[in-house]
Amino acid sequence: MYHGASGSPVFDGLGRVFGLHTAGYICDSVNSDESVIEYAIPLLTIFESFVENLKESENEELLKKVEKAAKRNPHLKEILNEPHGHQFRVKLSSDDTYTIDCVQPCTVLEAITSSNKYKKMVKGADVNVIIQMGTGDDESIVPTHFPCPCVGDHEVLTISCKSEKVESAQVHDSKIVHPRDAYSVFYFDTKGGQNYLCVYGGKGITVAEALKRDGRFTDDLGYFELVNINDKCKTECTDKIDNLENKKFQICLPQGANTESKKSTFNQGKENFGKIQESFSEIHKVKELLKLSKSVCLITGSSIKQGTGFVLFDNYVLTNAHLFEDWVQSKLPNCHESVNVTAVFNFEKHESEKNKINAKVFSGNKKFDYIILKLETEEVPPGLLKRFGPVPSDSEACIVGHPGGGVKKMDPICIIEKDRREEAVNKNCEDIKEYFITLYAVNQVIKNNPFENIYVTYNFVMYYGSSGCPVFDGHGRVFGLHTGGYFFGLLKPNQSVLKYAFPLFTLFENFVDNLKKEGYGEVVERVEEEEKGNPHLENIIASFVGSKQDRPEALLEECSDKME
Repeated sequence: MYHGASGSPVFDGLGRVFGLHTAGYICDSVNSDESVIEYAIPLLTIFESFVENLKESENEELLKKVEKAAKRNPHLKEILNEPHGHQFRVKLSSDDTYTIDCVQPCTVLEAITSSNKYKKMVKGADVNVIIQMGTGDDESIVPTHFPCPCVGDHEVLTISCKSEKVESAQVHDSKIVHPRDAYSVFYFDTKGGQNYLCVYGGKGITVAEALKRDGRFTDDLGYFELVNINDKCKTECTDKIDNLENKKFQICLPQGANTESKKSTFNQGKENFGKIQESFSEIHKVKELLKLSKSVCLITGSSIKQGTGFVLFDNYVLTNAHLFEDWVQSKLPNCHESVNVTAVFNFEKHESEKNKINAKVFSGNKKFDYIILKLETEEVPPGLLKRFGPVPSDSEACIVGHPGGGVKKMDPICIIEKDRREEAVNKNCEDIKEYFITLYAVNQVIKNNPFENIYVTYNFVMYYGSSGCPVFDGHGRVFGLHTGGYFFGLLKPNQSVLKYAFPLFTLFENFVDNLKKEGYGEVVERVEEEEKGNPHLENIIASFVGSKQDRPEALLEECSDKME
């Protein structure tokens, strides 16, 4: 942001405000006012100081108002009037057990290292320390940064030390340790029920974020799922951890899942991508996208692949044909009538009331990889046909969809022009650049694609299941249908080098042509009504069905007017 951002509130993904943007560090050796990095002061730190000042000044009236306002916030209640204090026990050898009096919120390692016995008996570095909690079936290994409020009173922690590093040092967003109910604690089976890793996280973060912050898991897990050991119920890595309390899981990498991570994302250039982030951070644009995204839905069914779609007009939905691979490849007449499809609207959080609508295949084209579905009700969000626009010249774009069949998400992207595709491929493949034959093959596949001059290419980090997402420009016009990607091959199975979309004008031309050939006159008329005011669509319609002045019925009306 520009100058004048001091004092801005900093929100997390759940709408909680946690920081006060304050200033930035400026490099004196460079003649510039641009900061190297910006910083904020945690609001709980400010609140604590504010409360202390109120108590010192004996401002009882204002203090009571603060206590009333903070009544339902456990973090603020702790600062106001709830002293911290509990005990747990530590076993440093086979025979010796010591009591630890924890008098302030901290990590278990910070509490344990306050003991002189620990300093004498444990000689290894912090990253070599193993902390075991519980016994028998309840035994688990906790990280050294485990919050002490998550340790039960009189719980026994057994301390040992390895010669090798067992935990990467983690830099956490905040060093403040919160009350127990602010966390969710769950477990991972590592040896067939004989050994568990205990993982925690602040409520509101995702499974992937919790594992990344833990320090004992590899950074390149990519997309994965958790399988509950008891009921085999699956949890996606993009799900929140709030409902995982005390559950035990195994990590599962689904077959065919896209393990792509943000690390492989093409470095689009600080200046260009920064401009895109700035564009889509403007509140009025975010509000407009949120409004338009109500027309985006999850596409699912018993005999199809999961994907995304969006309302075109009336009760017609556009998505990708490759989701219906069995139907597309089938030679049986009217087989599309037996395909059971469900469009799920309003799936923005797991506990939201979803609107599930049955649908049937109406039309489509395998070559251009699109399918038009017809919903069984007309009570649906507004269509986006009126918002169709050309591919933007400024590279600013944003994708909205249901990656992995999960909740609706949006992701700003940077369009990669045709003459920069090879550069993008080479940068995405830097870690395998010695496999020059693979690089050459990937670039040739892109250049030899019959739609090379039609596709819109870009990188983005949504997982598999994003096929059929609408691609918006910075003005809220939808210009593309996200379709797929170019893949690395055996070196990186299921990871794409570049993603691509079909321009919607191309699909619209084909769709209108098909309607005309198949005799859907009434649908053509509805399309004409919807495209009024959009000069791009009006020109396409005129090229296929002629302008109204050229049609027989228009000429008859003109003759009647003259006779009168």
